[in-house]
Amino acid sequence: MNVMIWEDILVKLKSERPDLFNTYVALEEYHWPFRDKHGRFLARYSKRITYKCEVSEWLFEKGFLDIEWPNKASFAVVLTHDVDFLHAAKFSAFKATVKALRQRFFTEAGRRIAAMFIKKLDPLKNIKSIISTEAQFNVKSTFFFLVNKRDFGGGNDPEELADEIGFIIDKGWEIGLHTGYFSYNDPLKISSEKKILEKISGIRVRGVRNHYLRFSTPRTWEVLSQFFDYDSTYGYDDHVGFRNGMCHPFKPSTLDGKIIDILEIPLTVMDATFYNRDGDAYEAFKWIEILVKEVKKVKGVITVLWHNLAFDEFMFSDYAKLYRALLRHFKEQGAWITNCGDLYDYWVERFK
Repeated sequence: MNVMIWEDILVKLKSERPDLFNTYVALEEYHWPFRDKHGRFLARYSKRITYKCEVSEWLFEKGFLDIEWPNKASFAVVLTHDVDFLHAAKFSAFKATVKALRQRFFTEAGRRIAAMFIKKLDPLKNIKSIISTEAQFNVKSTFFFLVNKRDFGGGNDPEELADEIGFIIDKGWEIGLHTGYFSYNDPLKISSEKKILEKISGIRVRGVRNHYLRFSTPRTWEVLSQFFDYDSTYGYDDHVGFRNGMCHPFKPSTLDGKIIDILEIPLTVMDATFYNRDGDAYEAFKWIEILVKEVKKVKGVITVLWHNLAFDEFMFSDYAKLYRALLRHFKEQGAWITNCGDLYDYWVERFK
């Protein structure tokens, strides 16, 4: 959807529904004085019902966002994975080993110990397994890679990523950049990281998601728009939902209505929201059922983030199983299941 159309949309919103215009531009984020320790605006700070997509609903009713998805699908699902690391940190490996020993799974304990010294045995080196799972459902996803050897809460050695990234591209899946923790608002660092990933992959990297979902509105969009066609960071860390009431891809805007030329594919739900907060896979599934009902009303989009960490069958077995259950559920509900790049191409082709 081009900038001119979004200017028309914002004029319509501002004149007829100024309350929804304020939601769309995330006015509450400008005035809220607090952020969490990572500098993020959380769902619990919002005065909205965050799982509602009220702006999309109004625009859909007005005929702006009525889109026909492939195969007459009633909504779309975008599958994504953040690859913070392909090798478990020593503490995580030790924790997994202790868990295995306590449960008397001695073979698993031995495997974890061996993986500390033989990297190819690491359970997090599981990209091929993830792709195999998705191929069974005839769907493809986007993998966002950290390319810094050491980063806050993660890190990948670029020299070790070549085989994994080559496999992803050869199979027809997509890669994107996962910007470093300290890079998300720094054009020089982002440019450097993007060049590293493009050198490894041999292709132009079109999309991005920031590590830890770090985001400052609208500065982050203004920075990312210099380098990428789309972003998929904009969502909540602590809950499911639609941060500015949009469950469709959109062009961001400043408070004064200036369009920022990047397509946001908003993040809707991620695994870490639950496993980092004493939630469980059942709770996650129930929330996703609620999201599906909301999004189907307006032919919207659900963007799912499942870290490669969550496919560790021993440490996160419920979440590995849940991912497969979600793919079945989305299929049963009539979704078009795709990745960020293919959604981007489909969207902009129809909203030139």
